[in-house]
Amino acid sequence: MEIQTKQISNEKLFSCVKQAISEGKCALINVKGISMTPFLIDGRDEVFLDAVNPNDICVGMILFVEINNTYILHRVVSLSDNYVILRGDGNISQSEKVSFEQIVAKVSPVRRIGKEIKYTSYHWQLYALFWPKSHRMRILFLKIFRKLSKIKRIFSGTIA
Repeated sequence: MEIQTKQISNEKLFSCVKQAISEGKCALINVKGISMTPFLIDGRDEVFLDAVNPNDICVGMILFVEINNTYILHRVVSLSDNYVILRGDGNISQSEKVSFEQIVAKVSPVRRIGKEIKYTSYHWQLYALFWPKSHRMRILFLKIFRKLSKIKRIFSGTIA
């Protein structure tokens, strides 16, 4: 059986995602953008989105949120009784402060090249533990990652 793909606007896609989540279903979307690099890679990874109970939100979890009609996937770096602070793994210092009402879903597993990485997996927990929290270390690690990615593209013949 041949799988057909169709491109639709983000507005339409995320409307369907929000509806599915509200009906207790799960949604699968492709990762776009570089703000979650190196953990989530544009064009390689897909994420499953599920409903989230605000009481279950914890540091390290990746949330799908709506901010001014824009949707983002970022990791929880801290939380309080009234809001959550998120930051993309690939962002040096920029973060977002969101209310619980802005949270649409949580990322449950990530699908990477056909394999699922669950939030409770050793790989995910190890990454969340060791990904640099300090500004300077994050800059250093992202520079190294970007250099290695560039070298990999050169050797694989996909120079942009």
